[in-house]
Amino acid sequence: MGESLSDSLITGGHFPYTTDTKASSFIKWLDGYDTSSSEIQTILKRLRKEINALHSMAAVALTETGGKGDGEMLYKKEINPLLEDILKTFKELRGSMEANITADQRIIVVGTDSMNIGYLVDSVNEVMRIPHSVIDETPSLATSEKSELRGVAKLDEGKRLIMIMNESALISGEDSRKLADMTNRAGFGTEG
Repeated sequence: MGESLSDSLITGGHFPYTTDTKASSFIKWLDGYDTSSSEIQTILKRLRKEINALHSMAAVALTETGGKGDGEMLYKKEINPLLEDILKTFKELRGSMEANITADQRIIVVGTDSMNIGYLVDSVNEVMRIPHSVIDETPSLATSEKSELRGVAKLDEGKRLIMIMNESALISGEDSRKLADMTNRAGFGTEG
């Protein structure tokens, strides 16, 4: 956008992009991006604010210059410094994502009848093997029609309870079949 905006303001040529933030693909992506990292969220909020300011400033600059090519000073004094700030914020975002991205990549892989499915989770406290001897049936209070729980493990002489999920209840058989069909059509199915 920067070079095209510069060219449009300096030469009076056509500006091929939108200055409407609601129509911006990047703003739509930015609004839809979700992260559990508060550091990344803070940087993304600042980036959105800077990009909104750039869009607003570009709209005003293009209107004020009227395509007459007299926007070079406006570009140099106001828009270019904002573009430099945006580039700095992108670099900061990249560094923060490299440092914190693992917080958004915790996935539990569960085997179903036809495939393995990965579930994105907020956090993982620990991974452990639990002997069958400490697993009791799910209490009636915790049961439902779907039977999301398979049992309760009692550790540390019953002081620590761990609910064990029923992996087959996490996704319906119909949804599992649909996913398997989509995977096979895309060419990622298991070879038999």
